[in-house]
Amino acid sequence: MIFLINPSGDFPLNDDWVYAKIVRTILNADLHFRDGGNANFVFQGFWGAAFCWFLGFSFNSLRLSTLVLGAAGIVSFYGLARKLQAPPFLAVTMTATLMSNPFYLGLAHTFMTDVPFTAMVIISLLFSARYFAENKKMDLALGFLFAFLSLGIRQYGLIFIFALSFACMIHWR
Repeated sequence: MIFLINPSGDFPLNDDWVYAKIVRTILNADLHFRDGGNANFVFQGFWGAAFCWFLGFSFNSLRLSTLVLGAAGIVSFYGLARKLQAPPFLAVTMTATLMSNPFYLGLAHTFMTDVPFTAMVIISLLFSARYFAENKKMDLALGFLFAFLSLGIRQYGLIFIFALSFACMIHWR
């Protein structure tokens, strides 16, 4: 699908330019948030800056960083479906549905926060489900880590931190 969409071009899509300005400040070692609405953009900002550091600053580099997180979200979604005991065919169908969802697919080709946030939440849910199924503390730590990373993209990540904490309190009871 990436080749069909061909997201190349050094120009912003949607509000990419707002987030790209933050990445540029990170690359210039002058990190500061000019707008209060960008206060939660820490993780994705540094993630995008890492790609720009290796590939050079461009909207192509920033879009690639989002595509990588989007792919991680897709793979993790399949793993979550299987961990929740969905049969393989159903897990593949569910994953293909997410992957081809117009919002997920379209926004995965931008530097917007939607897909990276969704991917972090899915990865957090995968590790959390693994913890509750297998009681491995590392899975719980990773579940919380990715929940905190989602908070580093959008404020709504706080909901998942509280939800995971609440689920742990019930589980440990």
